[in-house]
Amino acid sequence: MVPLTKALVSGQQIEILTTREGHPSRDWLNPNLGYLKTAPARAKVRRWLKQQDHEAHVAQGRTVLEREHRRLGLSEINIAELTKRFKMRRPEDLLAALGCGDISAARLGQALGTEVSPQAPSTAASSPSTASQSSLLVQGTSNVLTKIAGCCRPVAGEPIGGYVTAQGGGISIHRGDCKNLERLAMLRPHKLVEVAWGGSRQRRAAGIMRKKDADENK
Repeated sequence: MVPLTKALVSGQQIEILTTREGHPSRDWLNPNLGYLKTAPARAKVRRWLKQQDHEAHVAQGRTVLEREHRRLGLSEINIAELTKRFKMRRPEDLLAALGCGDISAARLGQALGTEVSPQAPSTAASSPSTASQSSLLVQGTSNVLTKIAGCCRPVAGEPIGGYVTAQGGGISIHRGDCKNLERLAMLRPHKLVEVAWGGSRQRRAAGIMRKKDADENK
């Protein structure tokens, strides 16, 4: 048994053992490791890796699109028209661009907002984003300036947490499992506030609450 980097001598006979789940590695592209010797071999590995990244981005893009779909309260999305709007050749290309961040969630939201039919204003008016900001409660009162955090864009019904922003900026509303909120809770726990949707009095993510309580009890 020899490693893949073993240099062969002309005339040698070899047997290659493969696995059912085998696949190339990014390390193979490192010229200092000696896995690949020719440009065509490196090109094939690059194409394979790019395809894997593409599939992951497409899956992530579907998640982003579905989230904006729910946030705006749309009955359906015409993905063919949306693809044309962003000048993409295929819907799959659009999803990949969403997944890798080439098209931001904010741009997608703006594009989807223009797709809402003017004959159905009640749907747009009662979308989770609009309704949530007008009915948010911050520690028992609704007379506080709030804004939905752009990093996670929580929708009504999800566990949420509030963070006091810079002076005059009000309360930033995050999803309970938002990584940014978890980081802020570690750095400035005194700026966290309890928030809820309407009269539900939901608390923010249990993980953050448990951590804060544990820190206070130490």
